[in-house]
Amino acid sequence: MRIEANSLSLIAGNRRLFADLNVAWDGPGLIAVIGPSGSGKSTFLSSLMGWTRPDEGSIVVQPASSVWLVPQNAPLLDSRTVHENLEVALLADDDTLLPSRRSIDETLAAYRLDHQTNVLAKHLSGGERQRVALARVALRQPHILLADEVTAGLDPASVKMVTEALCELASHTLVVVATHDERVWSASDIVLDLAERAI
Repeated sequence: MRIEANSLSLIAGNRRLFADLNVAWDGPGLIAVIGPSGSGKSTFLSSLMGWTRPDEGSIVVQPASSVWLVPQNAPLLDSRTVHENLEVALLADDDTLLPSRRSIDETLAAYRLDHQTNVLAKHLSGGERQRVALARVALRQPHILLADEVTAGLDPASVKMVTEALCELASHTLVVVATHDERVWSASDIVLDLAERAI
C-alpha cells in the first residue's frame, strides 16, 4: 500500500491551495493532514480518491482498487441497527455474500460497540456513529483509508475512542486523516502541515 504525490499543486476557484507537494507514504500507518480551514485538506483527500484532478503534478495510489473514504458525519442507515448497518454496507456485488456474524460481532467488540449492536443508528451519538462507520470500513479490510475530519464536533471522550479506532485501523491499513484536532495528529506516525505549502 502506497501513496505518492510528486510536485502536486491544487487550485480552488482563483486560489492556489498549495504547490510543489511531494510525499511518499507506505503503509500500514497513521498519517495526519493538518492545516487551517481552507488550506486544502479535504481537496487533497478528494485528489487521492481520484475525484479531483491535480492542477499540476501527479498522484499514485496503490492499490487504487482498495481505497475507502469516511467523511465527516458519515451517513448510516438510521432505521437499521448497528449490526444491520455493517451487514447491509457489506453486501457483495452479487448481493449474496456477507461477512460472518462472528466477524461482525468481533469487529463491533473491537470498536467498543458490542453493547449497542441492536440499537438503531438514529439513536447513536456523533462519536458512536463515526465508530460504526470506521468499523464498517474495517470489515472490508481496505489497503488505504481516507478519513475527513471524523472527530469534528465530538466531545473529548468520543475523540479519544475515535482516535483509538483510527490507530487500530492503522495497524494494518494506510490511514490518512484530515484533521484540526491535536489529539489525533499527536497519535499519528507522520504529520503533513498544508499551511507550510500555502502560496
